[in-house]
Amino acid sequence: MKLIDLHKPFFTNAWGFLIVALTAVLAIYLPLRFALGTQIAFYSYLEVGLTLIFVADLALLSFQFHQDAASGYFPAGQARPFYLQPWFVLNLLAAVPFIFFAPVGFSAFRLFKLARSSKILESWRLQNLQYSNRLALLYLIIAIIIIIHWFTCGWMVIRQVNEQAPDDVNRYIDALYWSVTTITTVGYGDITPITPTEKIYAIFAMLMGLGFYGFLIGNITRLLSKKDPAREHYLDNMEKLSVAIKYRSLPLSLQRRIHDYYSYKWRKRLGFDEEDFLEGLPHSLKRQVALHFKREILERIPMFSQASQEFIESIALHLNPAVFTPGDYIFRAGEAGEEMYFIVQGRVVVVTADEKSILSRLSDGDCFGEVALFLNKPRTATVIAEDYCDLYALSKDTFEEVIAQYPGFARNIETIALSREKNRPV
Repeated sequence: MKLIDLHKPFFTNAWGFLIVALTAVLAIYLPLRFALGTQIAFYSYLEVGLTLIFVADLALLSFQFHQDAASGYFPAGQARPFYLQPWFVLNLLAAVPFIFFAPVGFSAFRLFKLARSSKILESWRLQNLQYSNRLALLYLIIAIIIIIHWFTCGWMVIRQVNEQAPDDVNRYIDALYWSVTTITTVGYGDITPITPTEKIYAIFAMLMGLGFYGFLIGNITRLLSKKDPAREHYLDNMEKLSVAIKYRSLPLSLQRRIHDYYSYKWRKRLGFDEEDFLEGLPHSLKRQVALHFKREILERIPMFSQASQEFIESIALHLNPAVFTPGDYIFRAGEAGEEMYFIVQGRVVVVTADEKSILSRLSDGDCFGEVALFLNKPRTATVIAEDYCDLYALSKDTFEEVIAQYPGFARNIETIALSREKNRPV
């Protein structure tokens, strides 16, 4: 019989969803049951099921702890035994079926599972960073609902000795109305505390409401401030352009070209700096991430179609993105050759030094600029972008390092360079 792989994402996510769903049900049901003094008919069977599931979850957590310890996840000598870990104590108390041998209040220990659920929810948020802000806002809304529900149930417990509503539904609605108005510091005064116990509870609710209100506003502000980095980069550059126009006279045509350049980079989500992101990674991860960013592009370049995996990884790490708008000069004839280019998307036109004759047109997958690098000559032609062009540039130093390590690539470049050099290429 084949054992279930506990590290499979599907199993982990499915099990995590089960734990979160059961904990959410408990967070709603247990306070309400305590407030109403009744329980559903099949709750004893549910308690048995919860016990079995929570015990299994505790065993899973212990297994994962041993796996992490064996893999060196914890610093040497600093990992306490799993039964001394705070998470073990909380999850153990949550798994004990106190309802069968202890007063009803001990069932609240089940709510310790909220700590485990919060970690599961956070792991989901980190696994789906593209939806991070939306998930964080969703979690905040769920937390608000649960907290208001708890205050509502608490008010029902305190208020029931003084006031009996016609039925439990109306009692809950009245208590919910009081909780919302009190926590949000509105307090219309139509439902007021009378006894000292009620007044103390109301004071506590209002003080919690002040902190809760500040926490809510702070978190919403924080979430709204986490905007798209590419958009932030775009808006920052637009602001700089506005300042430049204000203090320096720029021709209208030049203003439009600058605006079009930054707008295109934002639309294409090229606003973030790939090199800055890769810089903080260790070398092995840096190579893999760079390859993932550029694999699709490199596979479209015929020169790399038969290259080895090692070469592709090496070259991916040294390709720098470059963007040109229509009419931009990528380089001019006579300039020193410091880079060669690979076209990801777009079209360029290669013209003579006097720009009167077109030598060739290049598009997706083509490369240019290798003649000056390989033959150590100045540029022999001018290259102009015909439309928006996404390119990758390979510097001269890196080019020489790569061709020294990979002679096959060098031969391909030499063939192209000599062929183009005969036809006055770039």
